[in-house]
Amino acid sequence: MTRKGNTTRDILLDYLNTKIDNWQFDYSVFGEGTTFPTISSHEIEQKIPIFGKEWYGKMHNGSTYARAWRKLKENGHILDIGVHHISVAKDKSTENTWKLHLE
Repeated sequence: MTRKGNTTRDILLDYLNTKIDNWQFDYSVFGEGTTFPTISSHEIEQKIPIFGKEWYGKMHNGSTYARAWRKLKENGHILDIGVHHISVAKDKSTENTWKLHLE
């Protein structure tokens, strides 16, 4: 863990930073040459609430984290964790997925 705050923003930033530190290529979805971590709506709705409960002892529902995500990405970057650009991933899924460009 990199951050020890109590807000949904802090928890979301910590999750994203952990994901960036540990990301792996996902060739099955985006194809060879994919060089960026991603986050999808199901992670925000399902995984981050579990992360927040397990690591911070905080219970928030997925919609609360989704609001925090929309606020974080509204400028198109999250420089606090080294994300210089956020773009929508074009894939075959019906859910939203965003690319977190680190350069």
